[in-house]
Amino acid sequence: MKKFLLILICLPIIGFGQWQYVGNPNFIEGNNTFWSMDLHQGTPYIALNDLSVMKFDGMNWIYVGNPEFISEVADEDDGGVYIKIDPSGIPYIAFLNSNTGGGSPTVMYFNGTTWVNLNSNIIAESDWFSFDIDQEGNLFMAYGVDDLLEINISKYNGVYWESLESVINEGLLTEGPMGAGAFSLKISSENIPYVVQGVYPDGVASIIKTYKLVENNWEMFADFSCEECFVSEDLLNTFAAGDEPFLLMMTGDDYSLEVLKYSESLDAWEEVVDLPLMEESEWPFGISVNQDGIPYVLYTDEQQCFGDDYASVYKLNDGVWESVGNNCFQLANNLSSALVFDNNIPYALSDESEPSVMWLPSEGGLNIESEILGAHRNLNSITNLLGQEILIRKNTPMFYIYDDGSVEKKIIIE
Repeated sequence: MKKFLLILICLPIIGFGQWQYVGNPNFIEGNNTFWSMDLHQGTPYIALNDLSVMKFDGMNWIYVGNPEFISEVADEDDGGVYIKIDPSGIPYIAFLNSNTGGGSPTVMYFNGTTWVNLNSNIIAESDWFSFDIDQEGNLFMAYGVDDLLEINISKYNGVYWESLESVINEGLLTEGPMGAGAFSLKISSENIPYVVQGVYPDGVASIIKTYKLVENNWEMFADFSCEECFVSEDLLNTFAAGDEPFLLMMTGDDYSLEVLKYSESLDAWEEVVDLPLMEESEWPFGISVNQDGIPYVLYTDEQQCFGDDYASVYKLNDGVWESVGNNCFQLANNLSSALVFDNNIPYALSDESEPSVMWLPSEGGLNIESEILGAHRNLNSITNLLGQEILIRKNTPMFYIYDDGSVEKKIIIE
């Protein structure tokens, strides 16, 4: 006999121990060489470099506006394509527009019908570009000029892009074997903008320069330098900031992964406890932090995946790295190799040859199934009142259908 149970809670709901697909895998054909992803209230959005944006509507992956709405978009060698969703749910896409002849920084938003350009006053051509949105909905862009010796940062004030203090690296030779001092702009979970830049002054040593915006002035951290390390050229996925900044890199002859945390009191980068099973690591890898500032590392796990380019995830929990979900769960993505979080639930984006988005609901909080119901069963699907499969949604009736035939009606009240 089927059981029906109404549960009203204010916490994330139900725990699954395995990474699960969001919609169908291989939901788009073709070879799209650059992807990025962001989320808003359980809805994932992805950006393709062709330039198209898609989102999951609870049943299918659909286009947001017209696909390929601009041609000749600069590729990952210029910073890539960014999709970001502001706190009100408005999607923004940012990129370098090659239609201008060089590469012009461009930010657009979706008004419900079409994509609208916000670049009322940015006309400069750039060698590299980065973009982020803080928790209050403020938009920031960073674009490099003069062979990346100068990084210009602007903040959108609702009408036009207002210039902030630039980051200038005069006298540095920025030509190196991995691409001439690319940089990344990241906003921390505490709404603090950071700029991180790689510099290769002698073609051998790697120097990471980190800047933090304090009262409209950029404060520079102590440099991190190493001779036997590999840092991602664009730094997009190897720097993350919650209440503390983190760096991820490959070091030594054994190609092991190392996580560094910045100590403000010492003005120095310090190694975090060693990661397990990280010797002979392969690119890609990435670090990100959830809404509580906990660091997660996603990496290409050749040891446990028998040489295949599949990914595993670890997180730092009370000073110990622990495995997150099942290992070897998804083909590693060369260009979007860091997790994205929504209500502390991690989402991962796969390689372009096997496009998929996966999520791990158990990281979101309380395991209602085991702690309240005490049931030993597996979830088959979540549906709405019409019987359509959906993702977890707030303030909406949902029906949880289990493999033992039982059904529960649940509502997450917020």
